[in-house]
Order: sequence, then C-alpha cells, then structure tokens
Amino acid sequence: MKKELQNSSIGLDIQSSMILKGALSLLIVFHHLQYSDGLSYLNVFKHIGAPVVSIFFFLSGYGLMLSYKKKGLLYLNDFWRKRIGSILFPFIVVTLLYLFLDYLDKGLINYNFFNDLIFRGITPLPYSWFVFTIILLYAVFYAVFHINWLNIKWKISLLIIVTFFYIFFTKSVLVYDRAWWVSVLGFPSGILYVYYQEEIAVRLKGISRKFLGIIFLLGVCACLIITKSEWLYLFVYALIPVITLLLISCFDVPKFKSLIFLGDISYEIYLVHGACIVLLRGEHIYIRSGALYIIIVFLITIVTSFFLKSFLSTKKNNSHENTSNR
Repeated sequence: MKKELQNSSIGLDIQSSMILKGALSLLIVFHHLQYSDGLSYLNVFKHIGAPVVSIFFFLSGYGLMLSYKKKGLLYLNDFWRKRIGSILFPFIVVTLLYLFLDYLDKGLINYNFFNDLIFRGITPLPYSWFVFTIILLYAVFYAVFHINWLNIKWKISLLIIVTFFYIFFTKSVLVYDRAWWVSVLGFPSGILYVYYQEEIAVRLKGISRKFLGIIFLLGVCACLIITKSEWLYLFVYALIPVITLLLISCFDVPKFKSLIFLGDISYEIYLVHGACIVLLRGEHIYIRSGALYIIIVFLITIVTSFFLKSFLSTKKNNSHENTSNR
C-alpha cells in the first residue's frame, strides 16, 4: 500500500470521512457480533466498541462545528429538519419494522418498552442508544449556539458543561449501561478540534511534529488508563478520535470505493445491524454456523441499509420538489 506523508492538513475531507465511517461501521458490527454464542474468535473486537463510537461522536461534532464556522447562525435555519430529522426518521422506520418482525418471531409485544427505556436504558431497537444520545447532543448544540449574546468560546464551554451533566445523570443517577456515557466526550472533542484547528495546524506543522503530538497524546491516554478511573477514561475516548485524525493526516489514505460506499450508509448500518443480529438467531430462524451467521448478518445489513438509504433519499427529494413547486 502506497503511503505518502502529508505535511500540512490535519482536517478531514468528505471522501476521507466516508472511508473512515465505512471502516468504523464494519468494526461496530464485528464488536456486537462477538457477544453472540459460539463466536469467541471475534473477542479481538470486544474492546473496540467505545473507541469506535467515540470517533462517530467526534465526526458528528466536527461536522456540525465546521458547518457552523462557515455559515454562522444561518446554519441553524431548518436545523431540526435537515439534521435531527435525518437521524430521527430512519430510526423510527427501522424501529417499527424491527418491532413488527420481532413480534412475528416471538409472538410477544413488550408493552413496558417505554419504562425499559427511561428507567433501565434498554432501547426498543438493539444498540440504538447512540441515536437517543446524538439527538440530545444535536438539540443541545442547536440551543447553545442559537444564543446570540454568547461568544463562541462561551457557547462551546456551555455545551461541554451540559455534556458532563448528561454523563453524570446517565452514569450516576439513572445508572444506565456504560455505553450510554463513556464515549460521549467525543462530540465536544470534535467541536473543539475544529475551533482550534488552525492553531493545531501551526503547532503540528510537519510530519515530525505530528508524530510527536501523537506520541504525547498516547502517553496521556496511557497515564489515564492506568488510573483505572471510569471518570478519567472519559478523556481517553475524547482523545482517541484526535489521535486517529492526526494519524490519517500523516498518510495518503487509499480511496477504497467499498469503504466509501459503506461510509455513505454507515448510519443505516448502525440502525439495522442490531436487528439482524437478534432476528437471525431468533425463535423461527436460528443460524447455527458461526461463519454463515456472520456472512448473512453483514449481507442483510448492508443490502437493507442501502435500500433504506435510497428509499428515504427518494422520499426526501420528492418532498423538496413538492415544496418548491407550491
């Protein structure tokens, strides 16, 4: 593989972002598959979940802040439909479809799903806690950055404070599963990265400085990890995306078309894969062969995600055309 060292850019273009998302979407599916019976050989992916999700959070914050930096308050116009709507609508579609298929499989309806969600953090769609969290973070971003009388540094500070409150509330009050809060600081980390990107680029100009920066951040992470403090682990997952981005900036990333394709449907893959993992080892369908199970989970997940993305994109375009013709 050809690797060319880069000397200046420390940001992500759209294509590199898609490649990264594509790779991450594969890793998160493998991570959740390793919990299935008879797939102990996938334990290598056991601890990859939180770092992967922290990068997804980072990319979300990165994208929001980059757009806000370019457009200012105009970016917040129609924010709920463009940003939050694009997350919420696919989630509702997949959740309803999963609940229907799960009912056909088990013959049971969980009427306590709302209580399970609020008081136990158990989502109706497997592994969809991320959706609830990212919608909340998007809403906080909108609310905070819509405050005209605050300067940008105070807006970012307020967002970080609210994020810590969310972490404290889900961790210590609601006592949700660790997944709900441990990687969330990736979101403000992405926002801070964009805000200080020019300064970072100056300080880390040149490949040697980039590598020194990476080594320094790895050392900080190691020091935080050996404390075995869950509160300090939060900062590890805030730094992992930064390290990842700096590493990417050091090399010419191969333009794998397959990863770009997966990156374009990465959110849909995140929504669909949990349902496939559960339903393909359910009451009526149970694939015993581990290898066959993995292949079919990936196949159905990717195909379903592609058609879901295409269908919703078509509906969205038709809606825009109808609106513009009025």
